[in-house]
Amino acid sequence: MVETASLPELKLRPEFRANAEVKFMNTLGQPKKVTGVRSGKIPLVRTKEKTKGWPAGNPTAIKHVLDTDHYEMAEDEPYYASKEVERLEDNLVSGQGKEKKKSDIIERITESRRQRHKNALEDLHEELGHLNKAVDPQVANELESTKEQISWILSEIHILFTGIENDNILFTYPLKKLQVLWEDVVTLLQKRSNKISDLREQLNETEKQRKEQISELFKHYSALFHEIAYLNADAINLLMDLEVHTSNQLLLTNYKHYANIISQIQLENVVRLRQSRVRWEERLATWRDLHTRQTTDKFTAFMNTPAITDCPDIKAISEQMKCELNGLVDRRFNKLQTVRELKPPSFTCKTVLRWYEEVCELSLTLENTHRRYIAKLAAVGDKVLLDCETVADRMLETLQEEGVCDDSEAQELKSSDLMPLIEKWGARHKEKILRLEEEFSDEAALFKANLHLLYDFQNSAANIWTEYCSRVTSKNIELSALIKKCRRKHDEINQQLESSLDMEMDKMRQDTNDIELKKHLGKATEALEEIAAAYTNFKRDMADVIKTYPDMITSELLNYSVKIRKHLGCYTEEVEENMEDEEEGGEGEVAEGSDGAS
Repeated sequence: MVETASLPELKLRPEFRANAEVKFMNTLGQPKKVTGVRSGKIPLVRTKEKTKGWPAGNPTAIKHVLDTDHYEMAEDEPYYASKEVERLEDNLVSGQGKEKKKSDIIERITESRRQRHKNALEDLHEELGHLNKAVDPQVANELESTKEQISWILSEIHILFTGIENDNILFTYPLKKLQVLWEDVVTLLQKRSNKISDLREQLNETEKQRKEQISELFKHYSALFHEIAYLNADAINLLMDLEVHTSNQLLLTNYKHYANIISQIQLENVVRLRQSRVRWEERLATWRDLHTRQTTDKFTAFMNTPAITDCPDIKAISEQMKCELNGLVDRRFNKLQTVRELKPPSFTCKTVLRWYEEVCELSLTLENTHRRYIAKLAAVGDKVLLDCETVADRMLETLQEEGVCDDSEAQELKSSDLMPLIEKWGARHKEKILRLEEEFSDEAALFKANLHLLYDFQNSAANIWTEYCSRVTSKNIELSALIKKCRRKHDEINQQLESSLDMEMDKMRQDTNDIELKKHLGKATEALEEIAAAYTNFKRDMADVIKTYPDMITSELLNYSVKIRKHLGCYTEEVEENMEDEEEGGEGEVAEGSDGAS
């Protein structure tokens, strides 16, 4: 008989145990009618009402019943009916009421059959016990062997996962190797499942053999009990039904226990498969994160290299721009310094305008040069951004080739981690360009404003000088007109006097005597004296006209000086008083000079 205590203890879920027990109890609770003598095979499973079985206590009760003269079966009416019939037949054959001497042969035969029946039943129980003792170790060995094999498989799975627990080691694994590792895990779990299936088949085969052996035992002892005939056929069938029911109950208990063990191991296998899958996916996600982080760090290091942060092309263009702009600035500065050379009398508005246009042209050249180099810097910056994006795409392609991510994940990684670095560099480069443009624009605007102020200042000064020159020219023209007028007046008078002199001289040539000659000579002498007086008057008139020129020039100079001082912003009342004193002193000197001349 199978002892379930020898099986390895495996915990089942309460709902599985409860459902199995309820099904089994429902099966046992179905009543079955017991009919007459059975012939042929004895059924192994009897669904009679639940009774006590062996060897937990029933064999002792059966022995106690068999030790008595009557087999107590109150509910077995066919048995008592057969006994009554036997007794009735004995009375009829004894000779119609004639009394004979009683013999104990029947009692002795009955006792012999009872003893034989009892011994056969004990032998049945003993053989069933030996059979179970022979089968139970085999079942235990099968369970233990399967348990060891399953433990070995779990240890192999643990070893496989231990190899990828370290992130540094996991990083070196290619995706194909990780997939092979998972395939190995699945293979091992499949082997575990196969071991469970083999265990189920082995247990079923063992129980099948046990069932066949028990069936043969029951067939043999059923025939033996009928041969002994201590009990009638119905009682023997009832007895065998009880024994078969007990054996079937034990077999069903074994099957239930085996099913619980198998289901628990299979459930554990499913849970183990799920846990292994989750663990493998976690390590795969960690592997992807490691490669993704390594790519991000690598690209960050690339963006921090001198080739990007201090780009040689940008640096070279910046140096060229600096040198060329400095040269243009020096040229413009030197041109600005030429304003010091703009002095009277060559100082005119046209000269100032030409100087201003030349400076503006240099400023425009400077602006165009700066704009050209800014465009070069922007183009080089765009090229660097394109190169950085190309490097990022190449890294992402490597990740895709390694199976770290697909195209959508690569694009998401690029937009979330890589492009911000590129955009940050681009924003920083653009900010530098904007700062250069703003600084140059501010300086250009300031220079233009100052240049315009300087041009206005120089142009105003040139206008003052031009005005002065114009006034002096007008004074010179006025003086020339007075001189011409005075000369013309003198020429008219002198012409008349010379005409009179010529007439007297002609008369002197015609005179024939001394008296007339002296007379005409006197008149000629008077004419000469008049001519000399006329020249003296002409000189005096000319001197009077010329004496007015210094006053005019001094007045214009004082006026020019006042305007220049006001233009320079250094004109004050004290300066005005000093200028008036100087003007008065100049007039006095002019008067003294004129007196000395006269």
